[in-house]
Amino acid sequence: MDMTGGYAKSVRAHAPQAAIVIDNYHVVALATKALDEVRREYWNELRQAGESDTAKQFKDSRWALLKNPADLTERQADTLAALHAAGGKIPRAWTMKEMVRAIFAPRPQCRDGLRTDRPAAGAPVPQPPKAVHPPRAHDPQTPRRDPRCPSVEAQQRVHFILHLLVWLWW
Repeated sequence: MDMTGGYAKSVRAHAPQAAIVIDNYHVVALATKALDEVRREYWNELRQAGESDTAKQFKDSRWALLKNPADLTERQADTLAALHAAGGKIPRAWTMKEMVRAIFAPRPQCRDGLRTDRPAAGAPVPQPPKAVHPPRAHDPQTPRRDPRCPSVEAQQRVHFILHLLVWLWW
């Protein structure tokens, strides 16, 4: 649901058994809004410090910060790289916004750290016989954990962050 308070209030009143779920668009929009507030605060600090030329150049960085990194123009990518090189609260806020976006990025279907959503290509691959000894890490027959499949601990951290975001918003 939308994050507007009226929706949650209505659900609590008319369907108290329902689980309230905030859609990813609104959570990411909240993180983007927070980044824009940090950006605007820094821009005002520059103007008040009498650095009008720097403030004017920084004002042009808005879309470099708010856009999806894959959609940046070359100039915007250069601007973002310069902001990161300078360090400070702007790159930290951008990184936090991107972390929130990454939480909702499509993930491969995984079970036990292995991909389960790969399309079948041709005949099924015969399984090797059960090993008498435990497989060694360097054994090419040992299935490797797919780095795109998050561990249980990583999934728990993501759920904790989401619960924290919702709690802070409420």
